[in-house]
Amino acid sequence: MRTEKGIFAFIEKIITYITDILMAANIILILLSVFFRYVLGHALVWSEELAKFILVWTVFLGASNAIRRWENLRVTFILDKLHLNASRVFDMVLKAVASGFIAFLFILALKSIPNVWSREMAPALGINMVIPELGIIVGLALMVLQCIGLIISFFMRSNL
Repeated sequence: MRTEKGIFAFIEKIITYITDILMAANIILILLSVFFRYVLGHALVWSEELAKFILVWTVFLGASNAIRRWENLRVTFILDKLHLNASRVFDMVLKAVASGFIAFLFILALKSIPNVWSREMAPALGINMVIPELGIIVGLALMVLQCIGLIISFFMRSNL
């Protein structure tokens, strides 16, 4: 149990560090863009596109940490009314359903890569659109991994 918690905690710590850096980079980029556009009168045409790509990576990486802490948006009205053991089982079912849905989205995202690989380029940056799309794929893969960690944690501490 200790190793399992350590691995998933380590992943969470790394993701937090990366998302912090990406958020800081995005804030700096947007401020630079505003400065160049309104103070210097020269727009950085690529800055908006890059900010969107950084945001995609930040959101999907950050979502995996939200999954790990199980801080995703949910209504707990029914869970609050149930007995503790029933509530835990129902919560586990919700985690399993969420895991399946995220895995399904991950598979769909993987299937879209061949459509993007050689055809689509970002107009302002001139980079292949696989780079921003990888943010979705990596984020979903990490979400699936964190869901697995939640399920493992449930069964390791379960005494139903």
